[in-house]
Amino acid sequence: MVNKTALLLFLLCFSWLGNAQNTPFSVEKSALFKDEYKQSVFVLAEKDTSGDLIFARYYESGGLTPGDGLYIEKYGSDLKLKKEFDFKTDHPNSEKYNMIVGVFSASNIIHIIEIYYDLDQKAVVCRSNNIDANFKASRKELFSLSVKELQDLGSFSMQQIFFDRSKEMWSNNLSGEIKSETDLSRPESTFPRIPFNISMVVNESKTAFAVALDIKQTKSKMLKMYLFDSNLKLKFDADLTREQKDEKYIFQNIQVAGDGNSLCFLGKSYDESLRKKETGGKYFFELIQITASNQKILKIDPESHFIGYLKPIIRGQEIYCLGFFSDLNDSNYTGICYFKTNIGLNAVEKTKFNPFSKRLISDKYGAIKEGKKYKALTNLVFRNVSFTENQDLYLSAEEEEITTSSSGVGVGVGSKTKLTYEYDDIISAKLNADGEVLWDRCINKNQHRSDEDNFYISYTSMVKNNALYFFINADEKVKTLNDGRIEFGQVSKDKSNLNVLRIDASGDFDHQEILNNIDNPIPLMVSKGIVIDNVVYFLGRKGKEKQLLKITL
Repeated sequence: MVNKTALLLFLLCFSWLGNAQNTPFSVEKSALFKDEYKQSVFVLAEKDTSGDLIFARYYESGGLTPGDGLYIEKYGSDLKLKKEFDFKTDHPNSEKYNMIVGVFSASNIIHIIEIYYDLDQKAVVCRSNNIDANFKASRKELFSLSVKELQDLGSFSMQQIFFDRSKEMWSNNLSGEIKSETDLSRPESTFPRIPFNISMVVNESKTAFAVALDIKQTKSKMLKMYLFDSNLKLKFDADLTREQKDEKYIFQNIQVAGDGNSLCFLGKSYDESLRKKETGGKYFFELIQITASNQKILKIDPESHFIGYLKPIIRGQEIYCLGFFSDLNDSNYTGICYFKTNIGLNAVEKTKFNPFSKRLISDKYGAIKEGKKYKALTNLVFRNVSFTENQDLYLSAEEEEITTSSSGVGVGVGSKTKLTYEYDDIISAKLNADGEVLWDRCINKNQHRSDEDNFYISYTSMVKNNALYFFINADEKVKTLNDGRIEFGQVSKDKSNLNVLRIDASGDFDHQEILNNIDNPIPLMVSKGIVIDNVVYFLGRKGKEKQLLKITL
């Protein structure tokens, strides 16, 4: 990189619209810089023990030598570059279909977990590339599965997974979500059939991580799981097998316990005994605790409702499962559901079904007329969940729709797949420790982009001082709707304004423009902001020019 030593620092203060208190904030920018590769995206940001900032940006290179890698950079708190390292995922010809599965940092060491097929060993190999504080690299193999072992387990195609993954810009999703082509709870357009079949998740304390392989079998499905501590020592591996009649059992998510000694799996089971159920979904959810020697199952009943997907979250000794429910079907939502149990899965301690409030519905559709029916919400995808000290929680989700179109024939060089992303309204809520909704709101938004440009839409959120903040790119003028409502509309990638919207402790919200496209001509990848100590960092890019932005509330 060149020309990074200069720093542009300026402070901006504003007053919130309406009756809110003055909220000062500061904005800091790095100087413009260029990389060898045009496209890159934040996948990791950490503050080390000395207070310096460590950023990792994933890039993809094309041309005659396609590949990928990470720019790893150390900055001072003033955004001055101190050190940089370009990690390229170079592989000999004998190592095919290499993919980075996940990136995380522990004890000042960055671990880049990748998987590939070794032609010489005739095996799928997973290894960790380790970058220490001095940017020295080392490697360690984590596990390998020979072709024969894989064939004995079932069907697992590295080639297909490699080409599926290449359709999207990878951005280090460590949510534990298992993308399954059999998940019928989401419409085709919302959940495109791009099952990566490899998932990775890191626990909140960063003391352990897991890699899971989704393997197809003739009459069942298998999740092959490996649990490691942060020193890359294997704690155990385990197989979870579930029968699937008519391809109905769905793997949804896997998490690692806070102590790093067990895994928590969530699946959706269409049990034969429920075929005669009169109301609600004819299925139940399984929450399974997996240790080195045991597996324990707890059933979660949707009762008379329908639930498309549950998101499990481990916090201390508690497990929370959050979702959206309906009385219609799995895809048209009318409220928020909440289940709580302990890490031992002794029983479901709290169950709550909260219909969306009239305030949320009026946010979305305008004033509610007596007796008038409103459309149920669709395509809701969880983005963030945050907890307060007294176990209240904030959640946010977004209406997401992804459509695919293809040209060419076959796979690989002869084919081209285009993904179009649509990110619409944001649903946010605050729940107490009993799962009751204290407030819920809808933020109107209408944005869509294709392929790499989707990072410039959607949002980044953070919680500070009992308020929820959303950073959103928007058009020059926020649109005014009927009944005094507003909508953040479509933006041009090269001409967008950064806004912040705040929801306070009572659920009231206001918004303010932070930067316009004249002050900030480098558009920001607003969906890939990273929050550290109540400070949010964004990467901006215009062509090959890039810039870092730091916002402190």
